[in-house]
Amino acid sequence: PDNYESCQGYFIDSNKGWVCARTESNNYALLYTENGGESFEEIFAFPEPGIRFYRIQMVDSLIGYGTIFGVDTFFLKTTNGGYNWENITDTSIMELGYGYYFVNPDTGFYGGFNSIYKTINGGELWTKMITPDPQGNPFGNYGINELYFHNALNGWAACSHEIDGGCGMKTIDGGENWEICTSTDLSDMWDVHFVDS
Repeated sequence: PDNYESCQGYFIDSNKGWVCARTESNNYALLYTENGGESFEEIFAFPEPGIRFYRIQMVDSLIGYGTIFGVDTFFLKTTNGGYNWENITDTSIMELGYGYYFVNPDTGFYGGFNSIYKTINGGELWTKMITPDPQGNPFGNYGINELYFHNALNGWAACSHEIDGGCGMKTIDGGENWEICTSTDLSDMWDVHFVDS
């Protein structure tokens, strides 16, 4: 729409989508469309200039998750289509994480520092999964930038490591165990998406 610059968004089908957009005064708002982007409605405005969604994922038309970036990073959840958001940040595990992915409204994964966590109750409780030991792999410490699951079993993680390189990790058992599957050698790995297993 006029007077907005789109930054990041998510569509659940060819009609329904959410876009985080910046206004000319550096304020951010969440816009919603149900006609494939022909028109948008502002449904949520961030309270302070510069605070915005770093990433958003809607699981269905009501439930979604987002990380916001400003002075601090927070993990949020909506249950009413994005009109209101609840802070579900668990500071014991989410100090450096950005990447996450929800397979359905209950089951999701969150990438922390040298760790991937899983929830089966919509983000209320998180369990640490088995990931490569930073001391026992060629990359050392790593952060999870992005997670993607093709189905309930097969998932991937895009990672950055401490010496300015990237690696990819894969799970075939629903996130219980992860192993390094690729290396970018020269730069960070920021995103990942698969069309099949």
